[in-house]
Amino acid sequence: MFDLPIRPEREIGYASSYITYAARYQWFQLVHRKAIATGHVSRYPNIHPVFSEFVAESTNSTGYESDIRVNGAPASRYANARLELARNGYRYVVVHKPDGLSGYDRGGWADLGVQTFVRTVFGNETPVRDDEQVTVYAVGSPPEVYAPSLVMQETFFSGWVNGNSAQRQAIVPTSFYLASPTKGLARLEILVVGAYDRKLGGGANPRTLMVKTAAGPPIVMPLQFGTRVAVEFPVAAGAQTITLTSSLVDPDTGVEQIDRANLLLGAIDLTLTPSP
Repeated sequence: MFDLPIRPEREIGYASSYITYAARYQWFQLVHRKAIATGHVSRYPNIHPVFSEFVAESTNSTGYESDIRVNGAPASRYANARLELARNGYRYVVVHKPDGLSGYDRGGWADLGVQTFVRTVFGNETPVRDDEQVTVYAVGSPPEVYAPSLVMQETFFSGWVNGNSAQRQAIVPTSFYLASPTKGLARLEILVVGAYDRKLGGGANPRTLMVKTAAGPPIVMPLQFGTRVAVEFPVAAGAQTITLTSSLVDPDTGVEQIDRANLLLGAIDLTLTPSP
């Protein structure tokens, strides 16, 4: 059984942590006696070990990243949610209705996040139960659609733009989480339009872009502002972390340093092709 909402408020703190509702869901568990996803009350992980793409201490619950494309569509953290729930033995999603407790208000941050999850994962499906306290959806068999999920970590300044342009600042090293329904091949294209260094300011000029995956050693590519950098790497079925960083030659010492110059990104496009 998977309970929603995950967190009651956008702000990160003890009262708004997902363990606030995890404790409440454990109390409900005494009645329904089903396994639950967030059974932590102490020493909890910031990123869920199974559902890293949509259970985390994150300030972003929009579900979509309109300026980041996956297979030509806006990146969605919920695209692969139903398959991951079914794959891990979850039969029901229980949506608890806003009760005004712990910041969970109708039309508030958590309520909007829940509505986005339900709309994306279940669409117009009829719930198996709906009363004054909960709405329950059956996970069932997910459609056979190759729909990877992608979530930008907080170091991407999620939702932050530079003026009126769709540019994101990436505080290196920066990561995103990718959940793929099957193994396949990824092609990642990144457009870097600028960089900032604590010593050189906006005049930093990184030499290379590095992409780290679980598939092998880091992929190092030459970097030039305004020119797309493309890398290809295999992905496994399930969740994985992709990390980006850059290298910069210090003009005073001539030494190349990694994880120093933060990047200003103009575009991120990810294309995933399933393996036969």
